[in-house]
Amino acid sequence: MSTQKLKTEILALGNIIENIHYGPFASNWWWFFRKKQKKTDILCIPFRINCRFWVKLNNHEFIVLIIKHNNNNFQPGFINESDPDTDVHFNITSAINFTYQKLFHTETRYSGLGILELDTLEIASQLLADVTFIPFQVKYENITLHIIKIGSSNNKEINYGGNGYIATFIHKVWGDQCLVVQQIHENSFSITVYRNGIQREQVFDQSPEAVWKQMTIRQDNKPLELFGLCDPIVK
Repeated sequence: MSTQKLKTEILALGNIIENIHYGPFASNWWWFFRKKQKKTDILCIPFRINCRFWVKLNNHEFIVLIIKHNNNNFQPGFINESDPDTDVHFNITSAINFTYQKLFHTETRYSGLGILELDTLEIASQLLADVTFIPFQVKYENITLHIIKIGSSNNKEINYGGNGYIATFIHKVWGDQCLVVQQIHENSFSITVYRNGIQREQVFDQSPEAVWKQMTIRQDNKPLELFGLCDPIVK
């Protein structure tokens, strides 16, 4: 897209909320993307609550606000405040295109993430300015694990992982795509399964091996690896 047709600024930085950006559904609240210059490097940018973007696209101005969708922590909502008839959208692309297509009577679609220029150094550095920990991805076999929080302990058997650790991934459970959330607590380990933000299953036990034995999926895998605790980046 021509830079003459697009200009983006952050009007209000918004907030990082601990139990949202570092909670079970955190992977919905960060945008993971590859660097344009280095296709192997994956970075992520937060969708900050109450963040406002000003966008000028083809000489028309938009203001996009990020909120908690339907007052839950499951995923962000995006509102185009420039359009009095708009609704809360599940993604930035929908929020921008709904109004753009109505104004210009066109089927042209733009990438909302591209319009907000989240992958540019100027915008990204502002959104990450006060962030103390950036979640990251690691691979285990055919699974992409999102490492949301890192805890530490003196327990060598779990590679010194500790209380507060959260790792999540998407997997089919009972035929449905679900979010699988693995956590280390002070005295236990847990696995919680969510479908569209609704808890379906939760189990606790005293080790990664014991807690995974209670599950019906990934029984052929090593529990410590499924938790992400063997990845060199995590360690």
